[in-house]
Amino acid sequence: MTEIDPIDDESMTLDPPGTIVVLGAGPTGIEAALYGRFLGYDVTLGDSHGIAGLWRSSIDDELPVAPEQCLSPLAKSALRAQRSEELDITLPTTASAWIDDFLTALTETDLLRDRLVISAVESIDQVPVEPDPEEEPVSEDLEIVDADQLPPDFLVTFADGTTTKCEAVIVTPDAGELPVTFALPTEYWFAIDPDDQASAGDALLAQRRRIVQIYAILAGRGDLDLYRPVRL
Repeated sequence: MTEIDPIDDESMTLDPPGTIVVLGAGPTGIEAALYGRFLGYDVTLGDSHGIAGLWRSSIDDELPVAPEQCLSPLAKSALRAQRSEELDITLPTTASAWIDDFLTALTETDLLRDRLVISAVESIDQVPVEPDPEEEPVSEDLEIVDADQLPPDFLVTFADGTTTKCEAVIVTPDAGELPVTFALPTEYWFAIDPDDQASAGDALLAQRRRIVQIYAILAGRGDLDLYRPVRL
């Protein structure tokens, strides 16, 4: 696991449709990518083992978490949007059903379709931000920030030849060791810790809380929580 990101810095904001790479396509990685897409970010999801690849060794086992913990409200909304009928309230009872009927289905929704790269990461580099020659000040009183003063972007290179340049990286527990060419921690590099909880279900919920925290930092809104019920 890579090092955790620096202390939560209110200056590390990123407006949609900012670019984000989420590494690790397990339950938490898919959730992190989905959360970002709901907010309007341009998200790429990458994993060398495929969808929930590290979970497939226990594919015939019972669920490692309670059925009601398998799908967040965002996941249910994404699946319902793809189906003409209401999402079946019968939740998965095996790891196989969770992976094949729900996690895989989430990567095929409109929010995540064509955003999954199944390939090992060859390198992750930092590259200077390229100035936009067409960028203009919002008003005459504002100056364009010099690109040299901005934190560098990230360049993620996959073994299949895919390269993705992004402004932020989110590393999940399923990502494993990564070939990072720069010192960590660094700005806009966020880690979701495996979280040593008493149960897999508690760990999964803790990781979702970390997702909320990361996107609240990027949005510059401490009160941002897409899981919080809407008050009518």
